[in-house]
Amino acid sequence: MSERCYRIVIREVGQRPPFGEVVDHLYGVGSNIDTDGDSHTSNATDWTWLYMCDRATVNAPVVEAMLSEERNGEMIVTSADMRLARLAADFLAMRSGGKIETVL
Repeated sequence: MSERCYRIVIREVGQRPPFGEVVDHLYGVGSNIDTDGDSHTSNATDWTWLYMCDRATVNAPVVEAMLSEERNGEMIVTSADMRLARLAADFLAMRSGGKIETVL
């Protein structure tokens, strides 16, 4: 049986916060976090996909955020951990001027 994955849709996403600020907000400054995405630096704001996972926690849930390829201005945040998904989505919506529309 697969683990549930929560999906939060943010509409009307504008300029995204720097990649590194998203990581720091979710896990704290200086945390040992595995990250990936299409950001050139931790200060870049033009990223369209990010991946985060706490290295210090066994079986830590992954958090991903990506701009929708089908719908302009829409971002989707996913994670098996609802608290982390919501924390990421709230931060991204606040910093980008977006609005949380759907939580599944």
